[in-house]
Amino acid sequence: MVNAEPMWATRLFEWYCGPRDGEFCEYIGRTEDLIPNLIEVLGKLGYDVAGKHQVLEELGLINVGNVERPTVTDRSKDKILKSEALLIDRFYGQQTRHIYWY
Repeated sequence: MVNAEPMWATRLFEWYCGPRDGEFCEYIGRTEDLIPNLIEVLGKLGYDVAGKHQVLEELGLINVGNVERPTVTDRSKDKILKSEALLIDRFYGQQTRHIYWY
């Protein structure tokens, strides 16, 4: 996939969100942080969310299956990370500055 369609995920996210610095989305959350993202968005919309984090955490995960992580060789992983470096930097910025492609 990386050889046939380099930067595929980067292009896909730009299709959904718009180009960097020209986004037409007001908020981009992450699946890793759904509850904090929801609390933040609801707060920005004017809802009283004080103390609601624990209530949402107690609901637990809904509609989530047991998905095994794919096995990826180090060589493939390196190719993917290099191909999608712009995407990773855009959405994870400072969190990824330590990774070797910078």
